[in-house]
This record gives sequence, structure tokens and C-alpha cells, in this order.
Amino acid sequence: MIKSVLFGLLFGIFASFSQANSDKKTLNSPPFKQGEWFQLRIHYGIFNASYATLSLERDTLKGRPVFHAKAYGETTGIANWFFKVEDYYESYFDEITNLPYKFIRDINEGGYTKKIEIDFDQGLNTAEVNNLKKNTIQVFDTQPKVQDLISCFYYLRHFYPEKDIEINESIFCLKVFPDLIHQYIRFQNAKSRQGSHKTKTRSEVNGRAKKPFAQKGTGNARQGSSKPPHFRGGATSMGPVVRDHSFNLNKKEKKLALKSALSAKFSEDSIIFIDSFKVETHKTKNLNSKLANFNYKSALFVYGDDVINDNFKKASSNIPRVSSLSHKGINVKDIISYEKIFIEVKSVEKISERLS
Repeated sequence: MIKSVLFGLLFGIFASFSQANSDKKTLNSPPFKQGEWFQLRIHYGIFNASYATLSLERDTLKGRPVFHAKAYGETTGIANWFFKVEDYYESYFDEITNLPYKFIRDINEGGYTKKIEIDFDQGLNTAEVNNLKKNTIQVFDTQPKVQDLISCFYYLRHFYPEKDIEINESIFCLKVFPDLIHQYIRFQNAKSRQGSHKTKTRSEVNGRAKKPFAQKGTGNARQGSSKPPHFRGGATSMGPVVRDHSFNLNKKEKKLALKSALSAKFSEDSIIFIDSFKVETHKTKNLNSKLANFNYKSALFVYGDDVINDNFKKASSNIPRVSSLSHKGINVKDIISYEKIFIEVKSVEKISERLS
């Protein structure tokens, strides 16, 4: 009971704190830092019932830099006579994504005790629960981006939206039409073909048009010219010619194919909305270390302005399988080709206008 009150109040305070004090979200630092410390007091009139503290520091876990959050709750005074509570919680979570790697819970609530450690594998979406009291280990499947009791407070502070992002359901939540996506990619590929392939016909190859030898008496088959395809150096029969490979696709089909591609990525949780692509430095190493936490194989960044941030452009140019594209040039082939799509918030409205 007291545990629920303690952490319910913590949740409310952290949520309100995040709305009031969060800076504009970018790929830079989160809205909390090492050394942060909170203490909450729960009281009834002049009587103190319990205290809850929460602290944060930087640490390493299996060689990875992480935030290490510690929480401690205890009853005090008269409350100890009726229901003594002494709870310890620890969470190790990623500095960029705020996804937890390890969670520790050691509680004593009115004689009820529990001591467990949970190791999260965010790549495989599993959690290994080690019950130290019962000496048992179990592995459970988890949902993507699962949070523990402590890391979720920091996740909400970091990623709690300052304003709602209006997602047009007719664009990002549409039924997927694979046949239209395939047709649009064929359309893009055909339009990008140069079409300059060419072989010479009988009128273009070098050679004489007169008979190469007499009609009779040579023992050879009769020939009227040395330019036919079966002669060495002769013409090519029915060979390719210079032409335009492109074909037409209706505007409605193009829009629907693009909506289908966006909806497919959105349904896979492969679209990430970011307020800004601005970074403090042009160093590739710094940007690469931040992006590595998103566990991507390839990524496309769709920016809303006419020109992308110069530091981001320089830093990302040396990262393999990472590209940037203006919202004006968004297309089906690029959306399908890249695993993760990072869309700048300001470009969402412009994409919606284009596809409406």
C-alpha cells in the first residue's frame, strides 16, 4: 500500500516536472544529469509517514556507459509501528535511449520480502529474472522498449512530448498495399534508367554492301553483303536501341503507395519522430555513439527545412548506411530500403499536406 503511494507520488511529480522544465528535445543531452537528487516526504498533518529518495549518477555496465538510478523508500515515526517498509530499487539504463539494461529490487514491506535482479536484452526483447530469495532464474519475452519501475520516470522526462504530435491516420495508419509499393518501386527504377544502350544495325556497321564473293563456284553459301549478323564484325540482330524506359503512374497511385510505405514502417515501430537534428559538433564519433543506441542497420533522416543542420550533415556523411533527405524528396524506395526512418517533427505537417 505504502509502496504504491510512494511511487505514485513520484510518478506524478516527475511527469509534471518534465512538462514544466524539459528543454527542446534534440539528439543532445537529456533533461537530467549526474548528481541529481530528490527526496519526498509523505505526512498526515504534523506526522511524518515516510520518505522516498531518488538519486542519479553515471556508471558503466559491461563496458557500456549508463545512468545508474537509486531509489530508497522507508516509513518513519508512528507508521513504523503499524507497517514497516524499507525498499531499495536500482536501475541501469542507456544514456541516449533511456532503455533499461538491469533492474534490482530489494524490498521489505511489513515482513514481506523480495529480492530480484532483472537483466533486459533490448535487442531480443527478453528479460532474465533472477530471484535471489528463491534461487531461481526465468526468462520472459517482453514488449519492445520495455521499462522498469525507475527508468520509466527518466524516460518520461526525456521523451515526454512538449506538445502533441498530430499524426494523420490516413497517412501513417493506412492499410498497406504491397502491390502498389512494388509498382511504385518499378516506376522509380524505370525512370532512373539511362536508356543509352545501343547496338549497330546493318546500316551502321563498317563493311561493303556489295557481294563479298561470286555467287557460284567458291563452295560458300551465297551472300549479298558482309554486314549481316552472322558475319564477324557484322550487325546485331534485334539489339537494344536508345529509348526511354519510364512509364506513367497515376497521381493517386503514387500518393497511396507512399502512404502505404509510411504506414508499413509506422506499424513496425520503425519511424522515430525527433524535434530537431541539430547537434553541437561535427565530429562523426560523437553522433555515431548516439545513433548506435537505436540498434539500427540503416537509417534515413527526413528533415523539414530546405537545408539540414551543417554539423549533422558533416557528422553523418562518414557513417555507413546513413542518409538524409528533405521532406520534399521523400519516396517509397528510400522508405523501404532503410530500416529506421527518423522524421523531424516540423516535416510531419508538410508531408501530410503533400499527401492529403
